[in-house]
Amino acid sequence: MTARFALAWLLVVPTALLAEEQPPIDIVFKIHLEPQSTREAYRKRRDDVEAVRAIAEAHGARLSIHGNGEFWEYSREEGDAPLVRAWIAAGHHVGVHMHSVYRRGPHDWPQLPTAQQTADRIRSLWQDHSDALRTLVPEHAIQGATPFGFEGGTFDTLMQSFGFSILGGGRHEIASDLLGHPPFNPWRPGAAGLEEDLSNRDYLIVFHCPQITEAKPHGPQPGTFQDAAVAHLQVEFLQVLLEREREARTGGVAKRWLFGFLTHDNQSPAETRAEIERLFTWLDPFVRAGQARYASFDEVAASFLDWEARHPGVSSFHYQAGDPYPYSFPALASALHASSSQVVDLLGSVELGSGTSAYRLLRGTRSGTEKEELLLAWRAAGSANVDLSALWPGSLRVMDGASGREETASATAVPVGPDPVLVRR
Repeated sequence: MTARFALAWLLVVPTALLAEEQPPIDIVFKIHLEPQSTREAYRKRRDDVEAVRAIAEAHGARLSIHGNGEFWEYSREEGDAPLVRAWIAAGHHVGVHMHSVYRRGPHDWPQLPTAQQTADRIRSLWQDHSDALRTLVPEHAIQGATPFGFEGGTFDTLMQSFGFSILGGGRHEIASDLLGHPPFNPWRPGAAGLEEDLSNRDYLIVFHCPQITEAKPHGPQPGTFQDAAVAHLQVEFLQVLLEREREARTGGVAKRWLFGFLTHDNQSPAETRAEIERLFTWLDPFVRAGQARYASFDEVAASFLDWEARHPGVSSFHYQAGDPYPYSFPALASALHASSSQVVDLLGSVELGSGTSAYRLLRGTRSGTEKEELLLAWRAAGSANVDLSALWPGSLRVMDGASGREETASATAVPVGPDPVLVRR
């Protein structure tokens, strides 16, 4: 596929498009079902999924469950096909997660060495994983796939030939390096990186972060540091929200918005479930307000296809080579970027009166004690001088989230408008 970056939207936007309301942010929750070792391991992991499912359903959320072939093989033998059908009937998405293991025989899934990963062997490996799920629920069209370590080369051909229309995640490291956070939109991917290809009608990417609660390098060695602790995921959600609110306020072309997180069937003990519950509880008010909705991969894809049909030739992501930040607040993204050396966490909200939203953040060195509090603030409409003296008396520094320009203001009269500012002492 050849990357085609649609620039027409910058020049001429039909009035009808400008009148559209911004849709809510799609919140997706992904589960990876990893290669199994024993039947007992399968049963434990299946029960872990059920425990996480109960949490999600209590909040009206959907799961997007992608599993390795051996998980589905055990599901069939254990008589769990009705359980998987129940997941689907409840609105959850089910797909395939291919590690580089292949089926040599019943519950014999050895690793395929890198030196043997020819196009034919990889295709056969994909077939093994896909067949295991499609044999389990043959009446269900399997649309989602998460290949692990097979991007590039025949990747696009495989997605097409196996009928997969949704790529679950992927390209985390590139996004973290270029943007400082995950993409805020699903998009039609090009052959590599964050390239967008508007001629690609085979599949779209539905993005999500790595394992929730973890803050560590992820991906091919040495990996790219990514922070999926709940306190930082909350910061990233606020960034998505701010971008959506700006587009809604300025009459930008309606886009599909996305925020996603992930867990694994073997990484969801009680303490992780508690953090999942905490994140859902925090997200619920945004869902009730209509700013976000819980969605499965299938629901994201359906809404994206509807959007795409009404916006032919329009970019969903607006990423262009040479201009690596496609959103409105690059300075804010830089200031809030978590790394191996810097932590940026949400502490809580602050009540500043009608029309003003504010959140206390903590930013500082990850390994030491050198940290500072920040205040992220914006207004629903109009500008006002906000009194922060009860929080921080004296003079404060106020950074514009778009330009990065800083000015000094008295704590009794901090200028806050619809675009976000970052306040520090």
